[in-house]
Amino acid sequence: MRHATELTLHTAVPGHVVSTISIPYPLNWNRSYETKVFPADGYRITDFSELDTAGYDTEDEAKDGHEAMVRRWKRKLARRRRIAQ
Repeated sequence: MRHATELTLHTAVPGHVVSTISIPYPLNWNRSYETKVFPADGYRITDFSELDTAGYDTEDEAKDGHEAMVRRWKRKLARRRRIAQ
């Protein structure tokens, strides 16, 4: 399935980037969109090891899922910082 528009969202969170893209030819779970979290320096991915992932069927689900993943990782990283103090 080809998309009428290509979705690309990237959000930097401390030491990571949350990336959501449309998949032109769905491979995983037959989903059309995918969000992944990678280690990063700003927006530059430093390691392509996936730290978290989610798939979606629609563009609206992908946008909502991207924002949810950003919130989850901000909370996770804030907890890590509090524990480290």
